[in-house]
Amino acid sequence: MHYVEHGTKNEATAASAKKAVDLVLDQIEQNDKIQGLIAYSEGATVAASVIIEEQRRYKESGRPVRIKCAVFISGWPAIDIHSGKVIIPTGLDDEEYIPVPTCHVIGAEDAFLEGSKALYDLCNVDNAEYFDHGGGHIIPRNPTTLRELGDVIRNMIRESLDCE
Repeated sequence: MHYVEHGTKNEATAASAKKAVDLVLDQIEQNDKIQGLIAYSEGATVAASVIIEEQRRYKESGRPVRIKCAVFISGWPAIDIHSGKVIIPTGLDDEEYIPVPTCHVIGAEDAFLEGSKALYDLCNVDNAEYFDHGGGHIIPRNPTTLRELGDVIRNMIRESLDCE
């Protein structure tokens, strides 16, 4: 993996990220019905990191990948739990970090929009979709917006099940 240095990361960051990812992976392991993740803001960092760690474990040990899709709301990029570094594609490789279908719920007025864009760039562009609710760093609540978002998420889930 290639990284762009993005701030100073230390052992505490790596340990905290690893603990969060391990806790989520433990829950996934204990509940075979979990096949997708939905996460908001920094939780999206953890969810993206979980997906990347699942992919790494599959490549290294053949451990089955359980997460088939994800919804990231006002998300941030993943953290490599082994180095503590933020993962941002540099264009130096063709590695696909998050290959599963994803929906990126963003707000055009979000002060942290660049973080959501960086997370999107970690995903397979063929099955990653933006949904702009037009607001800020929030979870959308407008009924019409939620119906539209629900349609997008249902389509993503169907797509992820078709990939099996």
